[in-house]
Amino acid sequence: MLRSQAVHPVYVLRWFFGDVAQVSAVIADRHVQGVQGDETALVTLRFASGLLAHMTATFGLGRGPSDHTFTVYGSQGYLRSTWRSKGSAGTERVLAVLKNSASGEPEELPLPEDLGQVASLRRMWEDYAEAIIIGSSARVAAADGHAAIGLIETAYLSAGTSGTPIEVADLAPSSAI
Repeated sequence: MLRSQAVHPVYVLRWFFGDVAQVSAVIADRHVQGVQGDETALVTLRFASGLLAHMTATFGLGRGPSDHTFTVYGSQGYLRSTWRSKGSAGTERVLAVLKNSASGEPEELPLPEDLGQVASLRRMWEDYAEAIIIGSSARVAAADGHAAIGLIETAYLSAGTSGTPIEVADLAPSSAI
């Protein structure tokens, strides 16, 4: 589950916050859906900047209120991105940027219209194709993929030691992120 699902948010987290200094993770022993291998994990990433990120990843819930949700909190407010089912019409991305206002109540800021998950995937593949055709770098480079997989593998190492935090700099060169 970490390799197949949680690796995607790791790309986003690294893009937002930079290099990860430390990883800790725990994997639940109990299975709800009967999935082979890991089904639910909690992962904490400490970035070189000192910021913290927490990820919950599970196959134990088919759909839920926080399905594919990403929330970033800051001193000026927060950003929340999630996917919402539209039934037979597919899914839609729901974004909310809330800024702290003078009244103390969050104020929602307008965002550009999202074109949907299919359009997002199409843009990704078009970016890869363009990079191959003209010989440029894609927005997501091979090094980004290597780093994301390395962080997931580090989460598994931590989970194998009951959640002991692992310093990324302490990893062997072949595992370095």
